[in-house]
Amino acid sequence: MTTLMEDLYAYLESFAAIVPVEIYAFLGGMIEEIITPIPSPIIMTTAGGIVELQGGGWLNIIIISLLAAVGKTIGAIVLYVLADKMEDYFVVRWGKYFGIDQHTIEDLGKRFKGGWRDIGVLAMLRAIPVIPGAPVALASGAIKLNMNTYIISTVIGTFFRSLFFAYIGFVGAESYANLMGNLDSIESIVNIIVIILILASIWYIRRLSEKRAAA
Repeated sequence: MTTLMEDLYAYLESFAAIVPVEIYAFLGGMIEEIITPIPSPIIMTTAGGIVELQGGGWLNIIIISLLAAVGKTIGAIVLYVLADKMEDYFVVRWGKYFGIDQHTIEDLGKRFKGGWRDIGVLAMLRAIPVIPGAPVALASGAIKLNMNTYIISTVIGTFFRSLFFAYIGFVGAESYANLMGNLDSIESIVNIIVIILILASIWYIRRLSEKRAAA
């Protein structure tokens, strides 16, 4: 697995050297969103460093961050649809063994009304650098969150996330090295927390299903 990821990193670095930074940010953002083992900073810090080497400025950083956000959103839609289809299959087939039914899960999605408050909360989750994007996308698809809410919040959140990493790459390699070391540790902790939250969510959904059955 390590060798595979090292090969992928090497390919991304060589890809960055042969295509315009704008294309790299867009495609890299999409790939990073779908292939979750890729560390969050790698694409945009590299893109930010390229902008600095090419003598670009803040406008270029904003442009590549916006393109990365669009790419990430496309990747996030793929994960959303995948989770939606998986939820339909696994809950129908296996949900009864865990005390979970499809209606209860979908009722969770309906609690998000699609207003700016919901968009703001989801965008914040997307923007925080240490929170992995894939669990948010998969959870949104599983509960069938309103697609407009999902897309708007993803574009906004991933733009600021990309802007943060691009700026780190833009200001220098030393900052990038320090950031990578710290974020790898923090993201590992966050991934453990995400697993705990998923288990807690399954327990919560099961309780809701039991209450629905008893009503």
